Amino acid sequence: MSIIASPVFASSIVVPGTSDLWLAGTAAGTVASGLTPGSLGVDVAPLHAPVAVFLNVGQSYEFFASGCVSNDPTIFPCYGPDGGPWLGDPTVHHFALAENGIDDFNAPLNSLIGLWAGSSTPFFVGSHWSFVAPTSLLYLGTMDGWGWLNNWGAFLIEWDGGDNREIPETPEPATLMLIGAGLFALARMRRRT
Repeated sequence: MSIIASPVFASSIVVPGTSDLWLAGTAAGTVASGLTPGSLGVDVAPLHAPVAVFLNVGQSYEFFASGCVSNDPTIFPCYGPDGGPWLGDPTVHHFALAENGIDDFNAPLNSLIGLWAGSSTPFFVGSHWSFVAPTSLLYLGTMDGWGWLNNWGAFLIEWDGGDNREIPETPEPATLMLIGAGLFALARMRRRT
């Protein structure tokens, strides 16, 4: 058998600035991200839920993100996927701390962040990320301290993922039947003319 590379798979998805990672995998009506631990959350699933991306386990991917998000355009600029400072601090944390089974996390304000399904630990994604998918479901959101509901802007995530496939040297029977049917139809057409 020979091994050849399959065509590169490219895709894209939009992650709105309102995508609250602490709503990942939750039921409709679940709330998150109040101002303090134990306070009533202000973000509601599915309206403010993160974006779910389905991937092939074990496959390599490369993400490229662009765009900008701001959580308050009167105070903060529109930051790109790598985020920016929060009131002089290089990072911000989730003010409600661990919530809905997802750990507290520090990252630059309005940066692109992710969470693998089945994990409780968010991670920084930023503007460029190469990885091998450990599970088939990845959640993407933005980083804020609390209340994603008033964020604006979005990130465009474009990704490439490819794999190697074994191509048999002998065509499979279905391929032979398809070729045979095509040749038969071509011969009948030639006979009529």
